[in-house]
Amino acid sequence: GAGAEAGPTVPAARVVVPPHALFFDPALADFPLDADGLYQSVHPDHHAVLLALGLSAGSVSASPAVGNTLRDIQIGTREAMTRDAYERARAALRSLTEAGRVKLVSVAAFAKSDSRANVTVVFSLPRAPDPALNFTATVS
Repeated sequence: GAGAEAGPTVPAARVVVPPHALFFDPALADFPLDADGLYQSVHPDHHAVLLALGLSAGSVSASPAVGNTLRDIQIGTREAMTRDAYERARAALRSLTEAGRVKLVSVAAFAKSDSRANVTVVFSLPRAPDPALNFTATVS
């Protein structure tokens, strides 16, 4: 009415997209926050790949099938290590690739030290909004 004071201003609504799955960073063993202090989201298939490649096989007693043996690669030539890493990555992602959820693009391995391998796995997510986009996961 006339003479009434204006009410408080309401800030503009922020665009909120519900997370598909929380981003779990295996290197940190945590769910990192973005610059705004919010959890980061990823496609559920991306999350499944990160768990399969980030966890050692058998390390989660509730789900012993999740994980990989990439940290068990014998140090040798780059070619031999890459062949071994490819087979181990393929085994770790088998259920996801057979279901058409993940496509294994490439695997590369090299000796990070005398006793430790560094493995890079490139993959795509056929069911993601942009299936042509490739992602990289590193295990060391």
